[in-house]
Amino acid sequence: MNESSIIQKKMFSTVILGGLIPFTLFLLLLYLNWFGIFEFNISNRINYWVLVFFLCLSFLLFLSFIHIVIPTKNPRKCKTKSNSVTKTSGEKKDEIKETEFQGVYLKIGWITLKTSHHKAGNKNHELKIGDHYFCAGCYGGALGLIFGEIVGLIYLIHFNEPIKIIGLIAFSIGIVFILLSFTKYLREIFGWKRLLLNSCLAFGTWLIIIGIDIYFRNFYSVLYSLIVVAFIGIQRLTLSNLDHQINKVK
Repeated sequence: MNESSIIQKKMFSTVILGGLIPFTLFLLLLYLNWFGIFEFNISNRINYWVLVFFLCLSFLLFLSFIHIVIPTKNPRKCKTKSNSVTKTSGEKKDEIKETEFQGVYLKIGWITLKTSHHKAGNKNHELKIGDHYFCAGCYGGALGLIFGEIVGLIYLIHFNEPIKIIGLIAFSIGIVFILLSFTKYLREIFGWKRLLLNSCLAFGTWLIIIGIDIYFRNFYSVLYSLIVVAFIGIQRLTLSNLDHQINKVK
């Protein structure tokens, strides 16, 4: 068995764990809640402030994903470096332009965004829009966080006593979105599809947080959210590391 196959098996098992652990933990807390084991009565205000905490954390992650630079001073512009290479084939001379991605900055008013952090050769992780290359992972995650924050704010402001079935539906959709986002590690997906799959991870995590809070509305929802958010973050970093390893092997 070659190294590439071993890494692929690790990626597959990590993807399975990414959906299995959150679901199994939910069943465990459901059991504990039904039988009143380790039940703590906490104020609804605590659940409220935990959601506020996740909103703030989500916004900070959003800023880090878009690589915002404030203020900017003589930033490098978006450009590519072209090298002309002449290849002789019989009597014909073909001139081929090899482009190397140097770095991309997008200036919007007084804000400058670094749209990609990848080096040359990692174009499968980027999405080209016009003359700019955008990191599908960073900007996909930022997109998912924005939608997640919108849903989180609506829930926080308008829904005081939602029915539990809504929580179960939101939780189930969140699990599906997270598993869907991990499929990009099992097959080659590029461009817009990769960006949207990355957004599914952040949005799916938000749906899980909201769904659990709706269903339990107690200490278990706080405990679950803190554990699962940390776990999904670790899973994402692990899969990303394995993905880079398999690209090196190829």
